Amino acid sequence: MRRAQGVALVAFGVFLALSASLALVVVLTLLWPQSPLADIWLAKPAAFARLLGARPAAATGFALLAAILAVAAVRWHRRQRLGWSLALLVVAVNLAADVGAPVAVRQAANPLAARIDGLVLAWLLAPATRSRFPEGGRARLGEGDG
Repeated sequence: MRRAQGVALVAFGVFLALSASLALVVVLTLLWPQSPLADIWLAKPAAFARLLGARPAAATGFALLAAILAVAAVRWHRRQRLGWSLALLVVAVNLAADVGAPVAVRQAANPLAARIDGLVLAWLLAPATRSRFPEGGRARLGEGDG
């Protein structure tokens, strides 16, 4: 069980780093919409058009998100409480968006996304996870990671 928890911690840290990278790609496509990188939006052209319409604010917001996720990934990897706190914040905000956005824009909710967010939030708040991120510092090397 302890090894599985260590694997989950590493996997979630990778998820944070990949999320930071994707948020940065969104920023780049908003700043340079004619670049080849913008082809990532071929599957969702309407979403890209909406973001382009709100370009300065959207680019700034995604840049901030990319920075928060990058700091969270680094601090998570170092098992620092700030990494855990930022991950908790990001997941909680995502859960609120998954629950609230469909109401605000009158679209069908995605109950699977909200359930996944809820499960991740519960895992982050579990004592076995939270204890890996000591208050005021870094866990000792190898402490509980497998």
